[in-house]
Amino acid sequence: MPAVTIKSLVISDCWLKGALLLWGTILDLDAKNTAALAQAGRVVECTPAIYQAFREQVRGLLTEREAQVIGLADLPDKQIAGKLRIATGTVRKHWHSIFAKLHRHGRTGAALFWQAWTRAG
Repeated sequence: MPAVTIKSLVISDCWLKGALLLWGTILDLDAKNTAALAQAGRVVECTPAIYQAFREQVRGLLTEREAQVIGLADLPDKQIAGKLRIATGTVRKHWHSIFAKLHRHGRTGAALFWQAWTRAG
């Protein structure tokens, strides 16, 4: 008999501008893993309200310009700079800021995370 899974948000504490940011990853966990993480204070059941709160927090992380840069992630920095009429060095500074804010180390991972949490729905 397959293990029953619970859609859960595995969280960690992250302070941003004086407010606690609920940061984590949504996973399907079995009861044993859910119980262990819940006991450690690192998991909450992913209700629609929790999901929406997390989505809103992610949407509020980037500035408008950073959102424009990450929206063009499939282009080289030089082309992003041309489209946004900013210097290539400024694009690179935006990328560094984006990586730090989204807790992602690469352009692809950051862009996929951003798209997953900011698309309509």
